Amino acid sequence: MKKINEYLPYFVLVSVIMIDCIIFYSLMKVMDVFEKELIAALIGFVGSVLGGVITLIGVNATLKHRDRELFLNNATERLVALEQLIESLNGYSNSLFFYNTSEMDGTLKCRHVKRETKAFYEKLNSHKEMLYKNLEFDEIQIINFYQKTLTPLILKETLEEEEKEKCIEKVQSIFKVLIESKGNLEKKYYKYKKESKHF
Repeated sequence: MKKINEYLPYFVLVSVIMIDCIIFYSLMKVMDVFEKELIAALIGFVGSVLGGVITLIGVNATLKHRDRELFLNNATERLVALEQLIESLNGYSNSLFFYNTSEMDGTLKCRHVKRETKAFYEKLNSHKEMLYKNLEFDEIQIINFYQKTLTPLILKETLEEEEKEKCIEKVQSIFKVLIESKGNLEKKYYKYKKESKHF
């Protein structure tokens, strides 16, 4: 879909030129007029349209190059920030896995999971500004949704078994979004780096 949107303006422009040329040619044929002035006018028209197309392509290429350079200038900083956040949250994720798979009493297990989930939630909240700077808006929306659904669970005095599983699932989902975001950022970085060498 993105490719179609990218090439659609060119397709429309070429189509309009072709239709204009056909109409122009048909009128000249019907009127039986092929004078030098009309042919010169047609050549001038086609030349101006081609000039416009070349300008459009040039501007588009320049804008893409500028976007690529802007991204590459701050990509390393964004990757480092995401890496640090993932590392700081990884301990909570590991603790949740440990408590959930341990042989301890169910009530005690729920208490530990609630405590770790709350700590994870607070740590994530303290990095909200960093998230908004380094993640895509739709990724932030997904994280915010999971956080909102976690809020009533961590405010409860005690968790039931089903609620404990929901806590773990939501924390894992948030963690997955962060990992995928970092992966996407790395892919885009290497793609743009490769493209900038050929520009």
